[in-house]
Amino acid sequence: MKVFTELKDELMLLYTKLDIEPRSTLERNVLCDDEYIALRLQDQNQMESAITKLKAEDEANTAECKKILTKIEFITRQLGTVAPFTMDDETSSAKVIEKMRAALSELEKERKKHMAEFIDKSKKEVESLWDACFVGGEHRNEFLGRAEMINDQEKLLTSYEDEINTWKTYSDTNKNLLKKVSLN
Repeated sequence: MKVFTELKDELMLLYTKLDIEPRSTLERNVLCDDEYIALRLQDQNQMESAITKLKAEDEANTAECKKILTKIEFITRQLGTVAPFTMDDETSSAKVIEKMRAALSELEKERKKHMAEFIDKSKKEVESLWDACFVGGEHRNEFLGRAEMINDQEKLLTSYEDEINTWKTYSDTNKNLLKKVSLN
């Protein structure tokens, strides 16, 4: 009985988080029929398999939400607006992902209108991160040389955004070390 209750609770949580309906008759019976407690070993294995698949789907959706949200936050920071989404741990449904993609698409359209301004802001942010992370002249010159060769503004901005993400990650990972070095 304990195994049944744990499986039922876990299934219910995942279906709620993913905002989807049960995918099989067994899952529907387990979730909807309070008197359905006769789990055979085969049923238990099917339930565990369903939970494993749902967890994988949840992890993939959560990763996709985070990826889209990072882009949304970056663009809204450039536009000087507030992000229309925050990461909600309660749901990682396909519906939420589609809404986030639509919002990102609108923000990207708005960003294109101000591309030169964003490139300039990104250059300044890269330089600030380089200073904060004590990046040497060799890397700076190499990056700037590659950037000069890019003729497409979208690709140039993407190059700067990638450099920003690289050094933000480095800064976050090495926060304590950078603090100590900057104090000297």
